Amino acid sequence: MFDERDAPVRTVPTSRTDTAGNRYEPRRLASGDRFEIVKNFFEGDELRRLLAPYTRDLVYEALEAFWVVSYTASGRGVRQLGDTED
Repeated sequence: MFDERDAPVRTVPTSRTDTAGNRYEPRRLASGDRFEIVKNFFEGDELRRLLAPYTRDLVYEALEAFWVVSYTASGRGVRQLGDTED
């Protein structure tokens, strides 16, 4: 999995931040329509904490403008096709 880091080389402006700390950025479609996306940035420690219950062998790599995470899914908390809720 990969995503952008909040790095100096990144030039997309923040349009606003809500009371929960979510960052929003403007986007424009080829049609000219404009909208906002939620764009939050994660660092290695936070990703490890969030993914730890569901993974093993997690490797985080910080690149200049992106981060990359590779891991093996542990299967914990994952429902299989055909599973039913109790």
